[in-house]
Amino acid sequence: MPRTSPRPTNKSKIAQRRISLGMTQSQLAAKIGCTQVDLSRWERGIHSPNSRWLPLLAAALNCSIDDISKED
Repeated sequence: MPRTSPRPTNKSKIAQRRISLGMTQSQLAAKIGCTQVDLSRWERGIHSPNSRWLPLLAAALNCSIDDISKED
């Protein structure tokens, strides 16, 4: 059955940046050394990346921490 609405992760700043760079969750997770499950939880808003992961995410996504932290 085709999806008719955007996935919840697509609203996340992390997901939007990752998708714009053409990366999968698995690719980004491997690049920063976390699991794909952790990344999925961050993108869905179940958990937030802590101070250990934010600089790694920002570097991997070529943006600032402010660009990907805390939703508007």
